[in-house]
Amino acid sequence: MALAAPRMLQRMVLRAFLPVFVSSALLFMLVLQLADIFPQIFRYIANEVPVAVIAQIALWYTPTTVVFTLPFALLFAVTYTLGQFYARNELVAVFGSGVSLRRLVVPLLAGSVLLCGGLFLFENDVAIPTLRAKNQLYRTAVNIRVSLNDSNVAITSADGRIIYHADHYHDERGTLAGVVVVVRSPDGGVVERVDAERGTWTAEGWRFEGVRRFSWDDRGALREESHDGYRADHLAEPPATFRRVNRDVAEMNLRDALEWVATLRSAGREYREALTDTYSKVSFALTPLAVTLVAAAVGGLLRRNVLLLSLGLAVGLSVVFFALRMASGVFAKGGLIPPSVGAFAGVLLFLVAGTLLFRAART
Repeated sequence: MALAAPRMLQRMVLRAFLPVFVSSALLFMLVLQLADIFPQIFRYIANEVPVAVIAQIALWYTPTTVVFTLPFALLFAVTYTLGQFYARNELVAVFGSGVSLRRLVVPLLAGSVLLCGGLFLFENDVAIPTLRAKNQLYRTAVNIRVSLNDSNVAITSADGRIIYHADHYHDERGTLAGVVVVVRSPDGGVVERVDAERGTWTAEGWRFEGVRRFSWDDRGALREESHDGYRADHLAEPPATFRRVNRDVAEMNLRDALEWVATLRSAGREYREALTDTYSKVSFALTPLAVTLVAAAVGGLLRRNVLLLSLGLAVGLSVVFFALRMASGVFAKGGLIPPSVGAFAGVLLFLVAGTLLFRAART
Protein backbone atom coordinates (compact mmCIF):
# COMPACT_ATOMS: atom_id res chain seq x y z
CA MET A 1 0.00 0.00 0.00
CA ALA A 2 2.89 2.34 0.77
CA LEU A 3 4.16 1.96 -2.78
CA ALA A 4 0.73 2.03 -4.40
CA ALA A 5 -0.03 5.64 -3.44
CA PRO A 6 3.11 7.18 -5.03
CA ARG A 7 2.62 5.14 -8.20
CA MET A 8 -1.00 6.18 -8.43
CA LEU A 9 -0.01 9.83 -8.01
CA GLN A 10 2.72 9.47 -10.63
CA ARG A 11 0.19 8.03 -13.08
CA MET A 12 -2.09 10.96 -12.28
CA VAL A 13 0.68 13.38 -13.20
CA LEU A 14 1.37 11.52 -16.45
CA ARG A 15 -2.30 11.49 -17.42
CA ALA A 16 -2.47 15.25 -16.93
CA PHE A 17 0.88 15.87 -18.63
CA LEU A 18 0.62 13.85 -21.85
CA PRO A 19 -2.38 15.61 -23.47
CA VAL A 20 -0.85 19.02 -22.77
CA PHE A 21 2.51 17.91 -24.15
CA VAL A 22 1.08 16.45 -27.37
CA SER A 23 -1.29 19.34 -28.08
CA SER A 24 1.33 22.01 -27.37
CA ALA A 25 3.89 20.19 -29.54
CA LEU A 26 1.44 20.11 -32.46
CA LEU A 27 0.64 23.79 -31.99
CA PHE A 28 4.28 24.84 -31.86
CA MET A 29 5.05 22.69 -34.93
CA LEU A 30 2.33 24.54 -36.82
CA VAL A 31 3.78 27.88 -35.75
CA LEU A 32 7.24 26.88 -37.02
CA GLN A 33 5.80 25.71 -40.33
CA LEU A 34 3.96 28.99 -40.84
CA ALA A 35 7.08 30.95 -39.85
CA ASP A 36 9.00 29.06 -42.55
CA ILE A 37 6.38 29.42 -45.30
CA PHE A 38 5.09 32.98 -44.94
CA PRO A 39 8.42 34.84 -45.49
CA GLN A 40 8.82 32.94 -48.79
CA ILE A 41 5.31 33.49 -50.16
CA PHE A 42 6.30 36.26 -52.57
CA ARG A 43 9.28 34.25 -53.80
CA TYR A 44 7.05 31.23 -54.39
CA ILE A 45 4.58 33.41 -56.32
CA ALA A 46 7.31 35.09 -58.36
CA ASN A 47 8.69 31.69 -59.42
CA GLU A 48 5.21 30.18 -59.93
CA VAL A 49 5.93 27.33 -57.54
CA PRO A 50 3.01 24.84 -57.51
CA VAL A 51 1.12 24.35 -54.26
CA ALA A 52 2.06 20.66 -54.35
CA VAL A 53 5.76 21.58 -54.28
CA ILE A 54 5.23 23.99 -51.38
CA ALA A 55 3.40 21.21 -49.53
CA GLN A 56 6.31 18.86 -50.24
CA ILE A 57 8.77 21.42 -48.85
CA ALA A 58 6.63 21.73 -45.71
CA LEU A 59 6.45 17.94 -45.38
CA TRP A 60 10.25 17.61 -45.55
CA TYR A 61 10.53 20.34 -42.92
CA THR A 62 8.19 18.60 -40.46
CA PRO A 63 10.85 16.40 -38.73
CA THR A 64 12.98 19.51 -38.10
CA THR A 65 10.00 21.25 -36.48
CA VAL A 66 9.64 18.19 -34.23
CA VAL A 67 13.26 18.53 -33.10
CA PHE A 68 12.95 22.22 -32.24
CA THR A 69 9.45 21.89 -30.77
CA LEU A 70 9.89 19.00 -28.32
CA PRO A 71 12.05 20.79 -25.70
CA PHE A 72 9.85 23.87 -25.80
CA ALA A 73 6.64 21.81 -25.57
CA LEU A 74 8.14 19.78 -22.74
CA LEU A 75 9.03 22.93 -20.81
CA PHE A 76 5.53 24.33 -21.24
CA ALA A 77 3.72 21.06 -20.47
CA VAL A 78 5.64 20.34 -17.25
CA THR A 79 5.25 23.92 -16.03
CA TYR A 80 1.54 24.01 -16.83
CA THR A 81 0.78 20.58 -15.34
CA LEU A 82 2.48 21.24 -12.02
CA GLY A 83 1.18 24.79 -11.97
CA GLN A 84 -2.37 23.48 -12.26
CA PHE A 85 -1.80 21.08 -9.39
CA TYR A 86 -0.39 23.86 -7.24
CA ALA A 87 -3.18 26.30 -8.18
CA ARG A 88 -5.86 23.75 -7.21
CA ASN A 89 -3.97 22.90 -3.99
CA GLU A 90 -3.92 19.24 -5.00
CA LEU A 91 -0.27 18.93 -4.08
CA VAL A 92 -0.99 19.94 -0.50
CA ALA A 93 -2.52 16.51 0.03
CA VAL A 94 0.29 14.88 -1.95
CA PHE A 95 3.00 16.43 0.20
CA GLY A 96 0.98 15.77 3.32
CA SER A 97 0.88 12.07 2.46
CA GLY A 98 4.67 11.96 2.48
CA VAL A 99 5.23 11.90 -1.31
CA SER A 100 7.89 14.46 -2.22
CA LEU A 101 8.08 16.49 -5.40
CA ARG A 102 11.17 14.56 -6.42
CA ARG A 103 9.34 11.27 -6.18
CA LEU A 104 6.23 12.65 -7.85
CA VAL A 105 8.02 13.80 -11.01
CA VAL A 106 10.21 10.70 -11.41
CA PRO A 107 8.23 9.60 -14.51
CA LEU A 108 8.71 13.03 -16.09
CA LEU A 109 12.45 13.00 -15.42
CA ALA A 110 12.79 9.41 -16.64
CA GLY A 111 10.84 10.28 -19.77
CA SER A 112 13.03 13.30 -20.42
CA VAL A 113 16.16 11.13 -20.19
CA LEU A 114 14.68 8.72 -22.76
CA LEU A 115 13.66 11.67 -24.87
CA CYS A 116 17.27 12.91 -24.89
CA GLY A 117 18.44 9.74 -26.61
CA GLY A 118 15.41 9.59 -28.87
CA LEU A 119 15.79 13.23 -29.89
CA PHE A 120 19.43 12.72 -30.87
CA LEU A 121 18.66 9.60 -32.94
CA PHE A 122 15.62 11.18 -34.55
CA GLU A 123 17.52 14.31 -35.55
CA ASN A 124 20.56 12.37 -36.76
CA ASP A 125 18.71 9.74 -38.79
CA VAL A 126 15.44 11.42 -39.80
CA ALA A 127 15.42 15.21 -39.41
CA ILE A 128 18.80 15.92 -41.02
CA PRO A 129 18.21 13.92 -44.24
CA THR A 130 14.76 15.45 -44.66
CA LEU A 131 16.10 18.96 -43.96
CA ARG A 132 18.73 18.43 -46.64
CA ALA A 133 16.02 17.30 -49.07
CA LYS A 134 13.83 20.26 -48.11
CA ASN A 135 16.60 22.80 -48.70
CA GLN A 136 17.52 21.24 -52.04
CA LEU A 137 13.91 21.21 -53.19
CA TYR A 138 13.48 24.82 -52.07
CA ARG A 139 16.58 25.99 -53.94
CA THR A 140 15.41 24.20 -57.07
CA ALA A 141 11.87 25.57 -56.80
CA VAL A 142 12.95 29.22 -56.47
CA ASN A 143 15.96 28.93 -58.82
CA ILE A 144 18.68 29.56 -56.25
CA ARG A 145 22.08 28.50 -57.54
CA VAL A 146 24.91 27.89 -55.11
CA SER A 147 28.31 28.96 -56.39
CA LEU A 148 31.34 26.91 -55.41
CA ASN A 149 33.83 29.39 -56.88
CA ASP A 150 36.18 31.03 -54.40
CA SER A 151 38.72 33.82 -54.24
CA ASN A 152 41.94 34.25 -52.28
CA VAL A 153 42.09 30.54 -51.47
CA ALA A 154 44.77 29.17 -49.13
CA ILE A 155 44.89 25.49 -48.16
CA THR A 156 47.38 22.99 -46.79
CA SER A 157 47.83 19.38 -47.83
CA ALA A 158 46.88 16.61 -45.41
CA ASP A 159 50.50 16.04 -44.32
CA GLY A 160 51.05 19.80 -43.89
CA ARG A 161 54.03 19.89 -46.27
CA ILE A 162 52.42 21.61 -49.28
CA ILE A 163 50.76 25.01 -49.13
CA TYR A 164 48.58 26.27 -51.99
CA HIS A 165 47.42 29.82 -52.59
CA ALA A 166 45.27 30.93 -55.54
CA ASP A 167 43.77 34.29 -56.41
CA HIS A 168 40.69 32.58 -57.83
CA TYR A 169 39.21 29.09 -58.17
CA HIS A 170 36.56 28.33 -60.82
CA ASP A 171 34.70 25.14 -59.96
CA GLU A 172 32.92 24.44 -63.25
CA ARG A 173 36.13 24.77 -65.26
CA GLY A 174 38.32 23.18 -62.61
CA THR A 175 40.89 25.97 -62.90
CA LEU A 176 43.06 28.09 -60.63
CA ALA A 177 44.40 31.57 -61.38
CA GLY A 178 47.37 33.33 -59.78
CA VAL A 179 48.78 30.21 -58.14
CA VAL A 180 51.60 29.97 -55.61
CA VAL A 181 52.62 26.54 -54.29
CA VAL A 182 55.21 26.09 -51.53
CA VAL A 183 56.62 22.62 -50.77
CA ARG A 184 58.29 22.18 -47.40
CA SER A 185 60.70 19.58 -46.07
CA PRO A 186 59.84 17.46 -43.00
CA ASP A 187 61.79 19.89 -40.82
CA GLY A 188 59.82 22.88 -42.13
CA GLY A 189 62.32 24.24 -44.63
CA VAL A 190 61.30 25.33 -48.14
CA VAL A 191 62.45 22.97 -50.89
CA GLU A 192 60.32 24.19 -53.80
CA ARG A 193 58.13 27.11 -54.85
CA VAL A 194 55.97 27.15 -57.95
CA ASP A 195 54.46 30.41 -59.27
CA ALA A 196 51.94 29.89 -62.07
CA GLU A 197 49.60 32.12 -64.00
CA ARG A 198 46.94 29.40 -64.03
CA GLY A 199 46.36 25.73 -63.28
CA THR A 200 43.95 23.23 -64.84
CA TRP A 201 42.81 19.97 -63.26
CA THR A 202 43.36 16.92 -65.48
CA ALA A 203 43.09 13.17 -64.99
CA GLU A 204 46.77 13.13 -63.96
CA GLY A 205 46.48 16.05 -61.53
CA TRP A 206 47.14 19.78 -61.80
CA ARG A 207 48.78 21.10 -64.95
CA PHE A 208 50.22 24.59 -64.45
CA GLU A 209 50.96 27.14 -67.19
CA GLY A 210 53.12 30.23 -67.20
CA VAL A 211 55.30 28.71 -64.50
CA ARG A 212 58.34 29.99 -62.65
CA ARG A 213 59.74 27.23 -60.44
CA PHE A 214 62.25 27.83 -57.66
CA SER A 215 64.00 24.98 -55.89
CA TRP A 216 66.83 24.60 -53.41
CA ASP A 217 69.35 21.80 -53.36
CA ASP A 218 70.91 20.25 -50.25
CA ARG A 219 73.61 22.94 -50.20
CA GLY A 220 71.01 25.74 -50.22
CA ALA A 221 71.74 26.81 -53.81
CA LEU A 222 68.74 28.36 -55.57
CA ARG A 223 67.65 27.21 -59.03
CA GLU A 224 65.06 29.01 -61.16
CA GLU A 225 63.26 27.40 -64.10
CA SER A 226 60.53 28.56 -66.47
CA HIS A 227 57.89 26.24 -67.95
CA ASP A 228 55.00 26.69 -70.34
CA GLY A 229 53.47 23.56 -68.86
CA TYR A 230 54.39 21.89 -65.58
CA ARG A 231 52.95 18.93 -63.69
CA ALA A 232 54.21 17.00 -60.66
CA ASP A 233 52.75 13.93 -58.97
CA HIS A 234 52.95 15.47 -55.50
CA LEU A 235 50.86 18.49 -56.59
CA ALA A 236 47.56 16.64 -56.77
CA GLU A 237 45.26 18.23 -54.20
CA PRO A 238 41.71 17.57 -55.55
CA PRO A 239 39.64 20.52 -56.80
CA ALA A 240 36.98 19.95 -54.11
CA THR A 241 39.48 21.19 -51.54
CA PHE A 242 39.54 24.62 -53.19
CA ARG A 243 35.76 25.05 -53.27
CA ARG A 244 34.03 27.76 -51.30
CA VAL A 245 33.22 26.45 -47.83
CA ASN A 246 29.42 26.61 -47.98
CA ARG A 247 28.51 23.19 -46.67
CA ASP A 248 26.11 23.49 -43.76
CA VAL A 249 26.77 21.31 -40.73
CA ALA A 250 23.03 21.50 -40.00
CA GLU A 251 22.50 19.28 -43.07
CA MET A 252 25.02 16.64 -41.91
CA ASN A 253 24.65 13.80 -39.46
CA LEU A 254 27.21 13.51 -36.68
CA ARG A 255 29.58 11.21 -38.56
CA ASP A 256 29.60 13.35 -41.72
CA ALA A 257 30.05 16.50 -39.64
CA LEU A 258 33.09 15.05 -37.86
CA GLU A 259 34.58 14.01 -41.22
CA TRP A 260 33.96 17.51 -42.58
CA VAL A 261 35.74 19.05 -39.59
CA ALA A 262 38.69 16.70 -40.17
CA THR A 263 38.78 17.74 -43.84
CA LEU A 264 38.85 21.43 -42.92
CA ARG A 265 41.60 20.83 -40.39
CA SER A 266 43.77 18.86 -42.82
CA ALA A 267 43.34 21.57 -45.46
CA GLY A 268 44.40 24.26 -42.99
CA ARG A 269 41.03 26.02 -43.19
CA GLU A 270 38.99 27.56 -40.39
CA TYR A 271 37.19 24.72 -38.62
CA ARG A 272 36.06 26.18 -35.28
CA GLU A 273 32.60 27.11 -36.52
CA ALA A 274 31.99 23.66 -37.99
CA LEU A 275 33.33 21.94 -34.85
CA THR A 276 31.16 24.09 -32.57
CA ASP A 277 28.06 23.28 -34.63
CA THR A 278 29.00 19.59 -34.57
CA TYR A 279 29.28 19.53 -30.77
CA SER A 280 25.97 21.42 -30.61
CA LYS A 281 24.24 18.43 -32.17
CA VAL A 282 25.12 16.42 -29.07
CA SER A 283 24.51 19.19 -26.54
CA PHE A 284 21.05 19.98 -27.92
CA ALA A 285 19.99 16.39 -27.23
CA LEU A 286 20.43 17.09 -23.48
CA THR A 287 17.89 19.91 -23.61
CA PRO A 288 14.82 17.82 -22.59
CA LEU A 289 16.41 16.86 -19.27
CA ALA A 290 17.56 20.43 -18.57
CA VAL A 291 14.17 22.02 -19.26
CA THR A 292 12.32 19.34 -17.27
CA LEU A 293 14.42 20.04 -14.19
CA VAL A 294 13.83 23.78 -14.49
CA ALA A 295 10.11 23.40 -15.22
CA ALA A 296 9.54 21.00 -12.32
CA ALA A 297 11.23 23.45 -9.97
CA VAL A 298 9.44 26.62 -11.07
CA GLY A 299 6.00 25.12 -11.73
CA GLY A 300 5.05 25.69 -8.12
CA LEU A 301 5.56 29.42 -8.48
CA LEU A 302 2.40 29.72 -10.57
CA ARG A 303 -0.79 30.28 -8.59
CA ARG A 304 -3.08 32.20 -10.96
CA ASN A 305 -3.51 32.46 -14.72
CA VAL A 306 -1.54 29.24 -15.01
CA LEU A 307 -2.00 28.89 -18.79
CA LEU A 308 -0.73 32.38 -19.65
CA LEU A 309 2.02 32.34 -17.06
CA SER A 310 3.18 28.88 -18.15
CA LEU A 311 3.34 30.00 -21.76
CA GLY A 312 5.15 33.21 -20.79
CA LEU A 313 7.59 31.34 -18.60
CA ALA A 314 8.25 28.79 -21.34
CA VAL A 315 8.89 31.54 -23.88
CA GLY A 316 11.10 33.49 -21.48
CA LEU A 317 13.21 30.52 -20.49
CA SER A 318 13.52 29.44 -24.12
CA VAL A 319 14.76 32.89 -25.09
CA VAL A 320 17.32 32.81 -22.29
CA PHE A 321 18.43 29.31 -23.27
CA PHE A 322 18.89 30.08 -26.96
CA ALA A 323 20.55 33.41 -26.14
CA LEU A 324 23.09 31.55 -24.00
CA ARG A 325 23.68 29.02 -26.79
CA MET A 326 24.08 31.77 -29.35
CA ALA A 327 26.45 33.84 -27.22
CA SER A 328 28.65 30.90 -26.25
CA GLY A 329 28.63 29.72 -29.87
CA VAL A 330 29.80 33.12 -31.11
CA PHE A 331 32.61 33.14 -28.55
CA ALA A 332 33.65 29.63 -29.60
CA LYS A 333 33.59 30.40 -33.32
CA GLY A 334 35.63 33.53 -32.66
CA GLY A 335 38.29 31.52 -30.82
CA LEU A 336 37.66 33.10 -27.41
CA ILE A 337 36.64 29.77 -25.84
CA PRO A 338 37.06 26.15 -26.97
CA PRO A 339 34.34 24.80 -29.33
CA SER A 340 33.30 22.16 -26.79
CA VAL A 341 32.70 24.84 -24.14
CA GLY A 342 30.76 27.00 -26.58
CA ALA A 343 28.52 24.11 -27.60
CA PHE A 344 27.78 22.76 -24.11
CA ALA A 345 27.84 25.91 -21.97
CA GLY A 346 24.16 26.82 -22.39
CA VAL A 347 22.71 23.39 -21.70
CA LEU A 348 25.11 22.73 -18.80
CA LEU A 349 24.15 26.03 -17.17
CA PHE A 350 20.50 25.06 -17.46
CA LEU A 351 21.22 21.60 -16.04
CA VAL A 352 23.04 23.10 -13.05
CA ALA A 353 20.39 25.79 -12.53
CA GLY A 354 17.61 23.22 -12.85
CA THR A 355 19.26 20.89 -10.36
CA LEU A 356 19.77 23.66 -7.80
CA LEU A 357 16.23 25.01 -8.24
CA PHE A 358 14.79 21.52 -8.05
CA ARG A 359 16.63 20.78 -4.81
CA ALA A 360 15.34 24.02 -3.31
CA ALA A 361 11.78 23.66 -4.62
CA ARG A 362 8.81 23.27 -2.30
CA THR A 363 8.28 19.59 -1.51
